[in-house]
Amino acid sequence: MSISNIKQYIDWIVEGDNTLQPQLEMMKFHKQAVLDEISLMTESLKGIDFKITRYTNRIQESNKD
Repeated sequence: MSISNIKQYIDWIVEGDNTLQPQLEMMKFHKQAVLDEISLMTESLKGIDFKITRYTNRIQESNKD
């Protein structure tokens, strides 16, 4: 979450219960952003694992010679 969003969230908390709806909407938006980031990282991890396997196999093959 950006600094400006954190500041806005804190301002809403200070204002009180009349800002519960925007607080909820901000948290829903933030949750989706985190889920999107997790998905991206998961895909990146798959690529890293693929490369690790490829390098491991190549090293093992070259050690057989």
